Amino acid sequence: MQKADYLLIISPSHAVKSVAIYYKNWLASYIGSFTARFSEPHLSIASFIMDVCKEKILVPTLRRAAAEEKPFSLSTHGFGSFFNSRTVFMQIEEIKEFAQLSRNLHEKSTISFLPSTCKSLFYVPHLTIGRRLEHKYEYACRLFQYQTISQTFTASAVILLKRDEQGLFQSIQEFPFLSRPSQLSLF
Repeated sequence: MQKADYLLIISPSHAVKSVAIYYKNWLASYIGSFTARFSEPHLSIASFIMDVCKEKILVPTLRRAAAEEKPFSLSTHGFGSFFNSRTVFMQIEEIKEFAQLSRNLHEKSTISFLPSTCKSLFYVPHLTIGRRLEHKYEYACRLFQYQTISQTFTASAVILLKRDEQGLFQSIQEFPFLSRPSQLSLF
């Protein structure tokens, strides 16, 4: 069976994307090119590998799960970093709300049935500026140490992406948050 890489994301507002792109370019002016320099700013919720034929089962479960969620505000608040992946990013304040959304979408969709070796769930929301900075990481952290940022946007949907043959992620479908009451399972 043919497998594919999938990514479930929240896309921030145009204004927040513009700020993230500004900081990606600003960082590049100091350290040169780096991983994630040209990637579209987004908040990753889950990444997974799945048989392509199971996509038609996944899509309706994600649609239902997302429809039960309410739109909510997310706010950027300064910059942070992950040492292990040598990543600098824009921090998002609403960690608990984001983590709950991630859990809900995982538990209420067929993602929960995938083997743990085939999926990664994300509970710390962030907008990546630079990733795998290696020997430039400490310098990048110092550059962002005194930078401040404060932007707010509404998360009103999640988007399912699939990696194409060229290695780029393409949008499969957007799933809006509709604040519908959750349906109880009888079994």
